[in-house]
Amino acid sequence: MSPGSAGSPSTSTSRTSAASGRCRGRPSWSCRTARAEIGRASAARREGDPVEILADPWDAELREWALVPLRIALGVIFIDAGLGKWRRGIGGTGEWFSELGIPFPQAQARLVATVELSGGALLVAGLAAHWAAIPLAATMVVAVYVSKFKLGHPFQGGSVQGYELDVILLAAAVAVALGGAGPLSLDAVLS
Repeated sequence: MSPGSAGSPSTSTSRTSAASGRCRGRPSWSCRTARAEIGRASAARREGDPVEILADPWDAELREWALVPLRIALGVIFIDAGLGKWRRGIGGTGEWFSELGIPFPQAQARLVATVELSGGALLVAGLAAHWAAIPLAATMVVAVYVSKFKLGHPFQGGSVQGYELDVILLAAAVAVALGGAGPLSLDAVLS
């Protein structure tokens, strides 16, 4: 299979070039899989294969847009969280971290606020989204463990409220770290 082919002779050139453009910076196996998937879906639609259409009603290109609203919403939430820590005074966050037993609470408060603000901004812009989401996910792992499970065990009848948001933010950050920024991003423009 040549690097530009989609594994199917009936694949259109524009789809192949679009897939090639999105594959920059991705592992080669991921690009081959994406190109093959686009080729199969295109051929099935042209041939009118009802089983293939029912099995996968969404075009592979359309599915790439699924992460865009998730990435932008996640970025806005983290920008708000980071700005809130700076606006209310980082000292209060540091004191809370100290009460939770987090080492170097003032330094950690500054680090968390900076990671949330800068990571959120990168996600909204869609710039280095894979990399920006990783420290945000790590922050949420600590948030779920320390501020929620250390204070009470919600799955064992504890009284901790609100851990669900942290778990969802963790899952969303992992999804963006794995899936990337999507087509409406600076990453897409620069590649």
